Amino acid sequence: MNRAFYMLLFTFSLYGCNVEMSQKVNETLYQAENCMEEFPDSALSLLQHISHPEDLKGKAQADYALFYSQACDKNRISITNDSLIRIAVRYYEDKDEDLNAAKSYFYLGCVYRNANQDAMAIEAYLKALDKMPKGKPHKLWMQIYFNLGERYRYQNLYGSSMEMFQKCLGASKELKDSSLLFFPYRGIANAYLFTEKSDSALIYYQKALAISQYIHNDFWESAILDDISNTYLYKGDTLKAEQFIRASIEKDKSASSLYLRSKFLCYRNELDSAKELLLVGCQSNSLYIKTNCYNLLYEIEKKLQNHFYAYAYNDSFNLYRDSIEILKRHQEIQNLHIKHAIELQKGEEKRKEENIYWIICFIFMMLLSGSLCLYLYLKKKYKEYLLRKRILTLNDQNQTISNYLEQKLGKEILLQETITAFKREKLQRGIDTFNVSPWKEKLNEAEKQIKSGDYIRPDEQRLLYQELDVSFKEFIAGITEIYPKMSREDVYYCILSSQNYKSRTIMYCMSSSGGALRTRKNRLKKNMAEDTFQMIFRK
Repeated sequence: MNRAFYMLLFTFSLYGCNVEMSQKVNETLYQAENCMEEFPDSALSLLQHISHPEDLKGKAQADYALFYSQACDKNRISITNDSLIRIAVRYYEDKDEDLNAAKSYFYLGCVYRNANQDAMAIEAYLKALDKMPKGKPHKLWMQIYFNLGERYRYQNLYGSSMEMFQKCLGASKELKDSSLLFFPYRGIANAYLFTEKSDSALIYYQKALAISQYIHNDFWESAILDDISNTYLYKGDTLKAEQFIRASIEKDKSASSLYLRSKFLCYRNELDSAKELLLVGCQSNSLYIKTNCYNLLYEIEKKLQNHFYAYAYNDSFNLYRDSIEILKRHQEIQNLHIKHAIELQKGEEKRKEENIYWIICFIFMMLLSGSLCLYLYLKKKYKEYLLRKRILTLNDQNQTISNYLEQKLGKEILLQETITAFKREKLQRGIDTFNVSPWKEKLNEAEKQIKSGDYIRPDEQRLLYQELDVSFKEFIAGITEIYPKMSREDVYYCILSSQNYKSRTIMYCMSSSGGALRTRKNRLKKNMAEDTFQMIFRK
């Protein structure tokens, strides 16, 4: 008794702990979602403190997968494996016009974007659009359109890219936040620049520049000034290009701006000043910037015929270039692994779909078979009901007629026996008539002589049938009136059977096999009243 009590207490304790832990996880997920937009680093930290996320189930598991993928994207942590975000996609994929469903597909697209899988990213973004709640402004509309515009641009689909950036601009204006206009303005400008419409590009770069200056964001302002400088360089206006690159460096002294500034100085043959900027750029953490800077330093020293420094810079350039190639090969291998994992997951999903298809087919066939069996059963019961009703009606009619005759004649009349006797009299009169005809003697003689496989000649059969029509005229008229669907062959079979001829004699007269006659007899038994059948076949 005590042991059972302690076991029950232990069970309730475990249940209480599970409930408490579930509440804590839900609270953490709620806090992470609330601080995601303004403090994505805090949201990521909260999610990382959830212990054993692999044990989460249902909505909690899906929300964890969604929020963690969202936090990584906002913290510029590149995720190239879709296994985590797929959990959220599978949970929310059946929900229409649902924000979390749209977010799941959006961040699935971001994973494919990081993996350089542009086609799959575009497909995921388009699904995200389908899942978005219609008629409700939200920042996610702008993000989806912007990312679609970027992916289309990387695929050289500049018309589609421009269309998406224009829709991104419309979605941004609906949010009543002018700072968000920076992204669609810059996207539209880039689209114009790639289609060689530099003047239109400058107009939108200027709009984006005005936004960055309005919100005092030096990083954005530097990026736009750099874009404007590149545009003027494309147009061949090096003076304005240098003017804007100087302004860009003032706002952001990053190595990429320094490298571009150095190229301008080399173009103007100010090699010493260019070398100073390039040496600063070589301290960058970016392999690409280091490689470019060392390459340009090599070109400058070679031009100045400082061969010692030129060879040293060339060695550094080759070292960093090889490092980039190794990273590229590693990235390619990683992309192959990702592609393989995606293919495996697709295969698994396809197998699941096929299993579901066959299960549905099996259920459908079972339902169809069950419906057919039920239909046949109900049909049989309905026929039995009609038969019982018909028997009751006939019994009622027979009893009514019997009562009527009893009143009129003053004695009891058994109607069924009287009817059977009346039919038997008709049949007997036909038999008596046939017995005095020449064919009676012919058949008796034939019965003694015929062997298996012997049949009457067609002309004699026609004469026999004519004799039967004459002798049994009254019986034939009566039975065909009762059973109008009975064939002429069936009538002749009944007449011959009523005279107790052997089976081989009947087979001889009707030119038919024994199996055919047995089938005919069984059919007549099913479709003929029992008393009539017994009267004919002497059963």
